[in-house]
Amino acid sequence: MGKGTTTLLNKLKVGIVGCSGTGSPTIEMLTRLGIGTIVLVDPDYVDPVNLNRIVGSTKEDAVHKKSKIEVLQNNIYKIDIGTRVVGFEKNVVDIDVIKELADFDILFGCVDSAGGRHVLNVISKYYLVPLFYFGVRLDADENRGIHSINGNGSVHFVQPYSFSLLSREVYTIERMKAESIKRTDRGEYERNVYLAKVGESSPAVISVNMLVASTGISDFLARINPYRNEPNSDCKTVRIGIFNGMSYIEEVSEPCSFFLNTLVNVILFFYWD
Repeated sequence: MGKGTTTLLNKLKVGIVGCSGTGSPTIEMLTRLGIGTIVLVDPDYVDPVNLNRIVGSTKEDAVHKKSKIEVLQNNIYKIDIGTRVVGFEKNVVDIDVIKELADFDILFGCVDSAGGRHVLNVISKYYLVPLFYFGVRLDADENRGIHSINGNGSVHFVQPYSFSLLSREVYTIERMKAESIKRTDRGEYERNVYLAKVGESSPAVISVNMLVASTGISDFLARINPYRNEPNSDCKTVRIGIFNGMSYIEEVSEPCSFFLNTLVNVILFFYWD
């Protein structure tokens, strides 16, 4: 990447929603790439169970339950290469967060919940902000070991009024509604459950998280300074195979019919809020 790319990166305003598993290495890389302004969004704090997957966090941070935002902001300030950082210790549906993200050049989504994914998709569509979403799906066996990395890792690029996370089955409306109900009485449990089938709050997954985040940042760089053999238009999703050591790209042929229905999306947006 030459001086022209560096100059462009210095001018960008980027929002990162979710600052733990894939989020913290994403923040680290974007900062060292020289992004001009970064906004961090995460309502949670550093806990012993997530200490092993938040870049830059320490045991002291977990003991004092420092917010992820505070810890990651301090890391960016310590790097000190000119990146401006703004932090929101809030949920992505907060109106102040939405107003801030709506004015940005790029969004990076690193959240686990279906509701969070949907809101990011809504912001992307209605405020015309390109979205990169990073996903990891882990399944555990009965002994709390990792039985499989189902679907492996994935990087999804979403363009406004185009192909959504919903149409790619990254989440479902049913799961989003279920989360809305569950949030009122199982919030602490849901916050700590990381694996899909067997509850495990502190798995050894940082290498997988970093691999997915690195793939996503490379996809981002390829779109501002094309270098792939395949055209960017043919690459809407990157699948990362952990078990077989292979990655491949997918093209999405049909726009999301659900997100063409403006009224339905507005209703669901406020329902989830």
